[in-house]
Amino acid sequence: MPIESKTRKIESATRKGEMINYLRLEGDSADHIPEIFYLCGFYSNIQGGKIQHLIEWAHQQNRALTCFDYRGHGESDGDFTKSYFTQWFNDALQIFETFTKNNQIIIGSSMGGWMAMNLLKQAKWQSRFQASILLAPAPDFMTELLDDEMRARIRTEKKINPYEGEWQKEEFDPNYVFTELMLDDAPNLAVLHEKIKAPCPIHVLQGDADTIVPPDHGRLAFDNFTDNSGDFHLIKGGDHSLNRPEDLNLLTQMIERLS
Repeated sequence: MPIESKTRKIESATRKGEMINYLRLEGDSADHIPEIFYLCGFYSNIQGGKIQHLIEWAHQQNRALTCFDYRGHGESDGDFTKSYFTQWFNDALQIFETFTKNNQIIIGSSMGGWMAMNLLKQAKWQSRFQASILLAPAPDFMTELLDDEMRARIRTEKKINPYEGEWQKEEFDPNYVFTELMLDDAPNLAVLHEKIKAPCPIHVLQGDADTIVPPDHGRLAFDNFTDNSGDFHLIKGGDHSLNRPEDLNLLTQMIERLS
Protein backbone atom coordinates (compact mmCIF):
# COMPACT_ATOMS: atom_id res chain seq x y z
CA MET A 1 0.00 0.00 0.00
CA PRO A 2 1.50 3.38 -0.94
CA ILE A 3 2.23 5.86 1.81
CA GLU A 4 -0.24 8.72 1.50
CA SER A 5 1.72 11.31 3.48
CA LYS A 6 4.33 12.97 1.26
CA THR A 7 7.31 15.11 2.13
CA ARG A 8 6.61 18.81 2.45
CA LYS A 9 8.67 21.87 3.23
CA ILE A 10 8.39 24.33 6.08
CA GLU A 11 10.15 27.68 6.18
CA SER A 12 13.10 27.79 8.53
CA ALA A 13 12.43 29.75 11.69
CA THR A 14 16.04 30.92 11.88
CA ARG A 15 16.88 31.64 8.22
CA LYS A 16 13.96 33.10 6.29
CA GLY A 17 13.67 31.92 2.72
CA GLU A 18 15.27 28.52 3.40
CA MET A 19 12.93 25.55 3.51
CA ILE A 20 13.27 22.37 5.57
CA ASN A 21 11.98 19.16 3.99
CA TYR A 22 10.00 16.96 6.39
CA LEU A 23 7.69 13.96 6.48
CA ARG A 24 4.88 13.56 8.97
CA LEU A 25 2.78 10.40 9.32
CA GLU A 26 -0.15 11.03 11.64
CA GLY A 27 -0.83 7.41 12.53
CA ASP A 28 -3.02 6.49 15.50
CA SER A 29 -3.85 9.55 17.60
CA ALA A 30 -4.27 7.55 20.83
CA ASP A 31 -2.38 9.24 23.66
CA HIS A 32 -0.88 6.01 24.97
CA ILE A 33 0.88 5.12 21.69
CA PRO A 34 4.24 6.92 21.46
CA GLU A 35 5.25 8.59 18.23
CA ILE A 36 8.61 8.18 16.55
CA PHE A 37 10.93 11.13 15.99
CA TYR A 38 13.89 10.25 13.78
CA LEU A 39 17.15 12.17 13.39
CA CYS A 40 19.32 11.31 10.39
CA GLY A 41 23.11 11.18 10.33
CA PHE A 42 25.73 13.47 8.85
CA TYR A 43 25.16 13.90 5.09
CA SER A 44 22.25 11.46 5.30
CA ASN A 45 18.62 12.16 4.53
CA ILE A 46 15.14 10.65 4.79
CA GLN A 47 15.68 8.55 1.67
CA GLY A 48 18.15 6.40 3.64
CA GLY A 49 17.59 2.71 4.30
CA LYS A 50 16.87 2.83 8.04
CA ILE A 51 14.35 5.64 7.96
CA GLN A 52 12.64 4.27 4.86
CA HIS A 53 12.28 0.95 6.68
CA LEU A 54 10.77 2.78 9.66
CA ILE A 55 8.41 4.79 7.45
CA GLU A 56 7.09 1.60 5.84
CA TRP A 57 6.78 -0.09 9.23
CA ALA A 58 5.06 2.92 10.83
CA HIS A 59 2.60 3.11 7.93
CA GLN A 60 1.74 -0.58 8.28
CA GLN A 61 1.39 -0.27 12.05
CA ASN A 62 -0.52 3.02 11.88
CA ARG A 63 2.15 4.71 13.99
CA ALA A 64 2.84 8.44 14.00
CA LEU A 65 6.32 9.34 12.77
CA THR A 66 8.18 12.57 12.05
CA CYS A 67 11.46 12.93 10.19
CA PHE A 68 13.21 15.61 8.16
CA ASP A 69 16.27 16.63 6.16
CA TYR A 70 18.68 19.03 7.84
CA ARG A 71 19.49 22.13 5.84
CA GLY A 72 21.99 21.31 3.10
CA HIS A 73 20.84 17.68 3.18
CA GLY A 74 18.44 15.80 0.92
CA GLU A 75 15.55 17.93 -0.33
CA SER A 76 16.02 20.78 2.16
CA ASP A 77 17.38 24.14 1.06
CA GLY A 78 20.81 25.37 1.98
CA ASP A 79 24.44 24.75 1.07
CA PHE A 80 25.90 21.79 2.94
CA THR A 81 29.39 23.33 2.97
CA LYS A 82 28.05 26.51 4.59
CA SER A 83 25.94 24.73 7.20
CA TYR A 84 26.94 23.58 10.68
CA PHE A 85 25.79 21.60 13.68
CA THR A 86 23.97 24.34 15.59
CA GLN A 87 21.87 25.08 12.50
CA TRP A 88 21.02 21.40 12.16
CA PHE A 89 20.04 21.14 15.81
CA ASN A 90 17.84 24.22 15.41
CA ASP A 91 16.19 22.46 12.46
CA ALA A 92 15.52 19.48 14.72
CA LEU A 93 14.02 21.67 17.44
CA GLN A 94 11.77 23.48 14.96
CA ILE A 95 10.42 20.25 13.44
CA PHE A 96 9.96 18.69 16.89
CA GLU A 97 8.12 21.70 18.28
CA THR A 98 5.96 22.17 15.18
CA PHE A 99 4.81 18.65 14.36
CA THR A 100 5.21 16.16 17.20
CA LYS A 101 2.42 15.35 19.63
CA ASN A 102 2.09 13.16 22.72
CA ASN A 103 4.96 10.98 23.95
CA GLN A 104 7.95 10.26 21.74
CA ILE A 105 10.51 7.57 21.04
CA ILE A 106 13.58 9.53 19.93
CA ILE A 107 15.77 7.70 17.41
CA GLY A 108 19.08 9.13 16.22
CA SER A 109 21.57 7.59 13.79
CA SER A 110 25.28 8.48 13.99
CA MET A 111 25.37 12.30 14.07
CA GLY A 112 21.62 12.06 14.66
CA GLY A 113 22.50 10.29 17.91
CA TRP A 114 24.50 13.37 18.91
CA MET A 115 21.55 15.59 18.00
CA ALA A 116 19.26 13.28 19.98
CA MET A 117 21.48 13.58 23.06
CA ASN A 118 21.12 17.36 22.88
CA LEU A 119 17.36 17.06 22.42
CA LEU A 120 17.12 14.76 25.43
CA LYS A 121 18.75 17.51 27.52
CA GLN A 122 15.90 19.94 26.80
CA ALA A 123 13.97 20.21 30.07
CA LYS A 124 10.99 21.71 28.26
CA TRP A 125 10.25 18.40 26.53
CA GLN A 126 11.52 15.75 28.92
CA SER A 127 8.08 14.74 30.17
CA ARG A 128 7.25 13.62 26.62
CA PHE A 129 10.30 11.40 26.09
CA GLN A 130 9.17 7.79 26.55
CA ALA A 131 12.39 6.19 25.31
CA SER A 132 15.34 6.76 23.01
CA ILE A 133 17.34 4.52 20.66
CA LEU A 134 20.74 5.74 19.53
CA LEU A 135 22.18 3.95 16.50
CA ALA A 136 25.99 4.02 16.41
CA PRO A 137 25.87 7.44 18.09
CA ALA A 138 28.63 9.89 17.21
CA PRO A 139 28.52 12.66 19.82
CA ASP A 140 31.26 15.30 19.56
CA PHE A 141 32.77 13.42 16.63
CA MET A 142 34.61 16.42 15.18
CA THR A 143 36.68 16.75 18.32
CA GLU A 144 36.64 13.17 19.65
CA LEU A 145 36.99 11.01 16.52
CA LEU A 146 39.13 13.15 14.22
CA ASP A 147 42.86 13.05 14.90
CA ASP A 148 45.10 16.10 15.14
CA GLU A 149 46.36 15.65 11.59
CA MET A 150 42.86 15.71 10.10
CA ARG A 151 41.84 18.73 12.15
CA ALA A 152 45.02 20.52 11.02
CA ARG A 153 44.14 19.73 7.39
CA ILE A 154 40.69 21.21 7.88
CA ARG A 155 42.27 24.38 9.27
CA THR A 156 44.66 24.62 6.34
CA GLU A 157 42.36 23.62 3.48
CA LYS A 158 39.09 25.00 5.00
CA LYS A 159 37.20 21.92 3.81
CA ILE A 160 38.25 18.34 3.14
CA ASN A 161 36.76 15.04 2.07
CA PRO A 162 37.97 12.78 4.89
CA TYR A 163 37.66 9.66 2.74
CA GLU A 164 39.66 10.73 -0.29
CA GLY A 165 42.88 9.11 -1.48
CA GLU A 166 44.00 6.19 0.66
CA TRP A 167 40.97 6.72 2.88
CA GLN A 168 38.48 6.47 0.01
CA LYS A 169 35.40 4.43 0.84
CA GLU A 170 33.02 3.61 -1.99
CA GLU A 171 29.89 4.33 0.03
CA PHE A 172 30.82 7.99 0.57
CA ASP A 173 29.89 10.77 -1.84
CA PRO A 174 32.84 13.00 -2.90
CA ASN A 175 30.77 15.97 -1.71
CA TYR A 176 30.89 14.55 1.84
CA VAL A 177 33.16 17.12 3.48
CA PHE A 178 34.23 18.45 6.83
CA THR A 179 34.66 22.23 6.96
CA GLU A 180 36.41 24.65 9.26
CA LEU A 181 32.98 26.15 10.01
CA MET A 182 31.77 22.76 11.29
CA LEU A 183 34.95 22.30 13.32
CA ASP A 184 34.55 25.71 14.97
CA ASP A 185 30.87 25.14 15.74
CA ALA A 186 31.11 21.58 17.10
CA PRO A 187 31.97 22.60 20.71
CA ASN A 188 28.65 24.52 20.90
CA LEU A 189 26.79 21.18 21.03
CA ALA A 190 29.38 19.18 22.98
CA VAL A 191 27.78 16.64 25.31
CA LEU A 192 30.63 14.43 26.51
CA HIS A 193 32.13 17.06 28.81
CA GLU A 194 29.47 16.41 31.45
CA LYS A 195 27.09 13.63 32.42
CA ILE A 196 23.45 13.78 31.32
CA LYS A 197 20.67 12.56 33.57
CA ALA A 198 18.60 10.21 31.42
CA PRO A 199 15.03 11.54 31.10
CA CYS A 200 13.86 8.13 29.84
CA PRO A 201 15.32 4.68 29.06
CA ILE A 202 18.09 5.19 26.50
CA HIS A 203 19.32 2.26 24.43
CA VAL A 204 22.34 2.16 22.15
CA LEU A 205 22.60 -0.20 19.17
CA GLN A 206 26.23 -0.45 18.09
CA GLY A 207 27.80 -2.72 15.48
CA ASP A 208 30.99 -4.45 16.55
CA ALA A 209 32.33 -4.13 12.96
CA ASP A 210 31.71 -0.38 12.74
CA THR A 211 34.83 1.32 11.29
CA ILE A 212 33.32 4.83 11.19
CA VAL A 213 32.20 5.17 14.81
CA PRO A 214 34.21 2.68 16.89
CA PRO A 215 32.23 0.55 19.35
CA ASP A 216 34.11 2.22 22.23
CA HIS A 217 32.64 5.57 21.19
CA GLY A 218 29.12 4.17 21.14
CA ARG A 219 29.75 2.82 24.63
CA LEU A 220 31.07 6.23 25.70
CA ALA A 221 27.80 7.82 24.55
CA PHE A 222 25.79 5.26 26.52
CA ASP A 223 27.90 5.70 29.66
CA ASN A 224 27.47 9.47 29.47
CA PHE A 225 23.92 9.07 30.79
CA THR A 226 23.26 8.63 34.49
CA ASP A 227 20.21 6.93 36.05
CA ASN A 228 19.63 5.13 32.76
CA SER A 229 17.47 2.01 32.70
CA GLY A 230 18.29 1.32 29.05
CA ASP A 231 20.90 -1.08 27.67
CA PHE A 232 23.95 -1.10 25.42
CA HIS A 233 23.49 -3.62 22.61
CA LEU A 234 26.64 -4.68 20.73
CA ILE A 235 25.54 -6.21 17.43
CA LYS A 236 27.75 -8.94 16.06
CA GLY A 237 28.87 -8.23 12.50
CA GLY A 238 27.03 -4.92 12.38
CA ASP A 239 28.70 -2.11 10.46
CA HIS A 240 28.03 1.61 10.75
CA SER A 241 24.94 1.56 8.57
CA LEU A 242 23.10 -1.12 10.59
CA ASN A 243 21.07 -1.69 7.44
CA ARG A 244 21.04 -5.49 7.32
CA PRO A 245 17.57 -7.08 7.54
CA GLU A 246 18.39 -8.45 10.98
CA ASP A 247 19.49 -4.97 12.15
CA LEU A 248 16.31 -3.33 10.87
CA ASN A 249 14.14 -6.03 12.42
CA LEU A 250 15.93 -5.58 15.75
CA LEU A 251 15.20 -1.86 15.59
CA THR A 252 11.46 -2.26 15.01
CA GLN A 253 11.23 -5.02 17.62
CA MET A 254 12.85 -2.69 20.13
CA ILE A 255 10.40 0.09 19.29
CA GLU A 256 7.53 -2.32 19.90
CA ARG A 257 8.94 -3.33 23.28
CA LEU A 258 9.53 0.28 24.31
CA SER A 259 5.99 1.22 23.27
